[in-house]
Amino acid sequence: MSDDSIDDSGGWRESLSGIRDVFRSGADNASAYLKARTELVKIEAEEAAAAGKSIGFLCGTGSALLVVGYSFLVLVAVFYFTESLSNIVNVTLGALGVVHSIVGAIVLNKGRRRQRETRWFAESLEQWKRDQEWIEKTLKRSNREKPSS
Repeated sequence: MSDDSIDDSGGWRESLSGIRDVFRSGADNASAYLKARTELVKIEAEEAAAAGKSIGFLCGTGSALLVVGYSFLVLVAVFYFTESLSNIVNVTLGALGVVHSIVGAIVLNKGRRRQRETRWFAESLEQWKRDQEWIEKTLKRSNREKPSS
């Protein structure tokens, strides 16, 4: 090929510029999509952190109450067998132990139930599934519309 056959009219530069614009537009769309998805995940992460703190507080409080209740019951057993405290003190400590144990079990159970009911990142997962279904439908449609060679 000689230099005489090269067309310097700039046509190839215009088509290259068009291709560049198409890629730039696609990259901008992908960037906007990723930015929106990142914002959604950020919002859901904040919600998950708040739910996690609440669940952690309930489980920690319930566990602490159970430990305190158990400790009271152990003290009652020790003092009962050693007969070192009066009967009213043993009954009071026993009642405190039972109450703390019951309240601790209720609070701990509430925390566990809330953990099971919490849908962690549910909106992001549902949106992800919808996006995947849309992509699959689009690919199937584009494959059907392609002419067979």
